[in-house]
Amino acid sequence: SSSAGDADTIKIAVNGAWTGDLAGNGEWKMDAVRMAADEINESGGILGKQIEVVYEDNQSTQNGAINAMNKIVSDDSVLAVIGPHMSTMAIAVSDVVKNAGIIYMTGGTSVSLRDCDNEWMFPVRCMDDTVAKAAAEFAVEELGCTNIGIMYNNDEFGTSGRDIIISYLEENGVDYVAEGHNTGDTDFTGQILKLEQAGTDCMIIWTSNDSTTIVKQRYELGYDGAVS
Repeated sequence: SSSAGDADTIKIAVNGAWTGDLAGNGEWKMDAVRMAADEINESGGILGKQIEVVYEDNQSTQNGAINAMNKIVSDDSVLAVIGPHMSTMAIAVSDVVKNAGIIYMTGGTSVSLRDCDNEWMFPVRCMDDTVAKAAAEFAVEELGCTNIGIMYNNDEFGTSGRDIIISYLEENGVDYVAEGHNTGDTDFTGQILKLEQAGTDCMIIWTSNDSTTIVKQRYELGYDGAVS
C-alpha cells in the first residue's frame, strides 16, 4: 500500500504463540525473528530502511491465529507476516491472508497447504510428502528396521505425515503400528508401551513440541528401538 511504501521503516508482523500449549515453540521463533531483524538493521537495513517487527499472540489456537491475523492485516503499514507455522493454523488463516493480499510466510509443511490455492502464502520448508517419506526410507533402508512404530500428533501436521509414512511402508511391505496423541499431552506411556508390545524396532516420531517428552519417556520405559 502507499502508506507502507512511504513509511520510514519496513514493518513485518509475527503471528506466533507466546501463551498456551505451544508457548515454548513460539518463544524461540520470536527470538529468531528478533535476532535476524537486529542483524539486518545493524547492517544498514533494507533499501535504507530499518525493519520494525510487531508481534501478535495467537494463544496456540486456530481461533487465536485468525484473530491475530485479522488484527495484523487491519494495519496497512504491515508489509508481510511470518507465521503461524502450525499447518492447522496456516490453513485457518489462509482466507484472511488471501483477502487482504498480504505476503505470508509459514513453516507449515502439510501437503494440505497446497489445497489452499493461495498465491500470497509462501511455505518456507519442505512439504511432508518429502520429509515424512525420507524418515520412513531412512528407517527401512538405512537402519534396516522391519516393524515400524509411528507416534503422531492428531492434528493436520501429524495425520498428514502419518499417512505419507504409512503409504511408503505399505508399498514396501513393511509392518507398522501407529499411535496418536493430542497437542499438550504429557503422558505417552500407553502409546509407547503399545509400540513396544507390538515388537517394533524403530519409532518414527511425527509431532511438534512433544518430541522431547516422547523421547525422554521412551528411554525411561526401556524402549530400545531406533528413532527416526
